[in-house]
Amino acid sequence: MATRAPPASLPQIGFGFVKAVLSGDTCVLLSQNEPPTSLSQLPPEAVFSLANCIAPRQGKTPGSDEPGAFTSRNWLREKLAGKVVKFECLSSSAGRYFGVLSLPGDENVNCAAVAGGYCQVKNLEKLRSVKLELVSDYEKSLLEAAGSTSKVGEAKPPPPVPNGMDLVRDLKLAPGDTSLQELSRISFAGEMQVLVEHVFDPSRFKCLVVGPSSSPALWTTFTAVLAGVAPLKKSADGSPHPLSIGGKNWMDRRILNRVLTAKVGLEETRDGEESRNALTVLSHPQKGDIAKVVLSLGFGTIAEWSLRLLQQPLGADGSNWGRELRTAEGNAKKSGVGCHARSAKSEIGGPVELLHRDFNLHKFTISRIILILVNTGECVLIMVWLLGTIQLPVSDTSTDALIQYILPCILER
Repeated sequence: MATRAPPASLPQIGFGFVKAVLSGDTCVLLSQNEPPTSLSQLPPEAVFSLANCIAPRQGKTPGSDEPGAFTSRNWLREKLAGKVVKFECLSSSAGRYFGVLSLPGDENVNCAAVAGGYCQVKNLEKLRSVKLELVSDYEKSLLEAAGSTSKVGEAKPPPPVPNGMDLVRDLKLAPGDTSLQELSRISFAGEMQVLVEHVFDPSRFKCLVVGPSSSPALWTTFTAVLAGVAPLKKSADGSPHPLSIGGKNWMDRRILNRVLTAKVGLEETRDGEESRNALTVLSHPQKGDIAKVVLSLGFGTIAEWSLRLLQQPLGADGSNWGRELRTAEGNAKKSGVGCHARSAKSEIGGPVELLHRDFNLHKFTISRIILILVNTGECVLIMVWLLGTIQLPVSDTSTDALIQYILPCILER
């Protein structure tokens, strides 16, 4: 039974966490105004498009991309994925919002996309013919980014065409167009980079090979199953374990739309047919081995069979990798976190509680220990962050505005 995030109702102006980038002009925002009340709920989300901007569209079959679609999306992904943005909604239609996104320092993302050549202004020629007094300030800024006419300011040259705007991907599927055996061989022959396109649960992801550019597996999509990790069992009614949902949310915030390195192994089958499971070791450039993180948080348990299967091809590093995974699970058991929690029931209910806050509004910093209790319905997760100083790039010093920035920063720790 698939779990879907509820739709968010965005205010006209607010802050949101960019969960994913769908194209060069559209992203998915997690609402900061409607946080989930337990770990078994996904946060509300909304599809948000850059108003009056249009980017090339990605296809789902080989050669079906509009030229430059992936390059445009990749530019916006690198700029926004995993960050908190300020949004201003100008309109909405069929559950989608259209408006302006800004980064800290008041950088207008819409204008930057147009000025960089990654998006075009919708109905540009028609807009250029409108009298100056009828053009909004936002439309003027877009026209200036695109190269304005004398009616709205001094004429400028059009934006340069960035490299890669002629790219059309030759998409492949594994298994199918590329065998998993070939994918495994390529991943162990050199560093293979993958883009996480979807998180199914804390141990299973949809990945797209994006590097190196010379790789024969480039643009291959496959389902990566974390080697060494067994997912938590579903409930009797087939619904996901509450911690699987919480783990998905945790992963969405940290690795969705990020580029990781991958080593792919294969599951042995009794009938000799090709397995459809790409047992994968995924590594984040800063957070390290993903399986180790999942086990340390109690979002899964050790899967000895897949751990042993990958230890041999990993060679000398395999033994260390196995020990690290067992140590991570052992520490989680000692601490009683996640699925290893000792308490079967919780007496604490209600929403996420901040038990201590210490703001310095003049220097825009937050420090001290922040303790958060999350009621999962089966146990209470106690998460503690010892924070250093977080720079808060906001001009509004109200407590509400600060929390919009602070909470996502805490969740990234």
